[in-house]
Amino acid sequence: MTACNSDDPSPTAPTNHSPVIRSLRCFPATIGPGDSAIAICDAFDPEGDPLFFDWVSDGKLRLAGAPPGEAHVLTSLHSSQVVYYGTPISPSDTAFVQCIAYDDHGGSSGAIVKLPLHP
Repeated sequence: MTACNSDDPSPTAPTNHSPVIRSLRCFPATIGPGDSAIAICDAFDPEGDPLFFDWVSDGKLRLAGAPPGEAHVLTSLHSSQVVYYGTPISPSDTAFVQCIAYDDHGGSSGAIVKLPLHP
């Protein structure tokens, strides 16, 4: 029979690390009416977990594939997102696209890229 030893460390659950976003870029770097751009999020998960992406715009851009009325947020399995010129507030304005990468264990990271709009 083995005696119970209170000095034994209890087992710990593995730690989940949040995804890492190396970069978030838009190509081209500026757009005008009728134009589109692609935002690309270069991200990875330290444990190799699959990643999911939330794409968010500030309303000056439309996200391709977003349901009507929800054009500012889109959840996707893709690390890239097409955005369309939307409704700028002034003739020369700057919009933003945010990407939030997350794994299925509760880890997440986000990044924002600015996209100048021209008339």
